[in-house]
Amino acid sequence: TIEYVANKLHLRVRIIELIESNDYHLLPQAVFVKGYLRAYAKLLGTSPEPYLAVFNEQYAIEKKSDRALLWQQSKRE
Repeated sequence: TIEYVANKLHLRVRIIELIESNDYHLLPQAVFVKGYLRAYAKLLGTSPEPYLAVFNEQYAIEKKSDRALLWQQSKRE
């Protein structure tokens, strides 16, 4: 269960829910999320690489969007 995983990883249930739903933008900084993903994979007895790849892809997309927004704002000024 999510509660079991949260307890084993010493995380709040909400963090596990966000990881499960790939809502990485609602989680803390990337370095923490990568640590959560590695720990979760270890708990599952699997490689963290596929999970980190998904995170890195989504994180890169979000960062590009942030940069585009900042660029548009600076253009207006």
